[in-house]
Amino acid sequence: MTIIGNNKVFEKSLSRGNQAEIWIDTNGKIIEINGSMVRLSGYSANIVQRKLVSDILLFSQDKFWDEILKKIRYFNKLVIKSFILHRARYIIPATLNLKLDDRKDVISITVSNSNAHQLEQDSYPIENTTPDHDFDEIITNSPKYQKVLKQIQEVAPTNASVLILGETGTGKELLAKSVHQLSKRSKRKLIKINCANLSADLIESELFGHEKGAFTGAYRKKVGKFELAHKGTLFLDEIGELPLELQSKLLRVLQSGELYRLGSNETTTVDIRIIAATNRNLARLVNEGKFRSDLYYNSPC
Repeated sequence: MTIIGNNKVFEKSLSRGNQAEIWIDTNGKIIEINGSMVRLSGYSANIVQRKLVSDILLFSQDKFWDEILKKIRYFNKLVIKSFILHRARYIIPATLNLKLDDRKDVISITVSNSNAHQLEQDSYPIENTTPDHDFDEIITNSPKYQKVLKQIQEVAPTNASVLILGETGTGKELLAKSVHQLSKRSKRKLIKINCANLSADLIESELFGHEKGAFTGAYRKKVGKFELAHKGTLFLDEIGELPLELQSKLLRVLQSGELYRLGSNETTTVDIRIIAATNRNLARLVNEGKFRSDLYYNSPC
């Protein structure tokens, strides 16, 4: 197998236009990306060349690479639905056009928005749309909901934050539980807090914890939900009700993994995955200045 170390091979392709493109070898190692892919993924070319394609393009099967290689060697090209895992830990739906080069040792991938792209007639789908996981607590015959379950399967194995939007009574908590159960954190705790059921003062203490004497009635130290969910998942139900001040603190935890208990000057480090849900129109709340845009865009919708 030839491993290309000379980026001049890609000079002509990189100058073709604004399409996001990525080149990989047959082991899935990234050889090169163009400027559009840099902007779409949030990774610089130098950083991304030390990664595997599965680090930034999410595929729906654990054994994807063996299967994709088998099909692309037979058909020479392939079109599949996938997601881009942005460096800021949110996902972007995408359609991937893969093509094997004439030497059979480099695969070029053109990345486009999956909502606007139609599959080519001569493409070969990697799989059908029926979820292969048994969602024990979810029963549905709806094609639209089956699509939602397939999206759950695709995002669950990643560490990306997840935002579930839907009206009251549509099973958002069950979907959050499914994300956790299908994730690498499934053996750890899934901690839930409903942001609509507590006052601003109480929810801060619930999330971040407090030291003894931090406020009137704080008779002993309390560990918050963030710490309880360490190495696991924290489900923030009705996140649209979270006060603006706490939104900024939540964003800091997402970005740095550090928090302060109320009444403490020492930082506590946590490793958690956030799943959030709401029946509110967060995009409208962002426009009204009631929800932080940087927090909103840290979670895939």
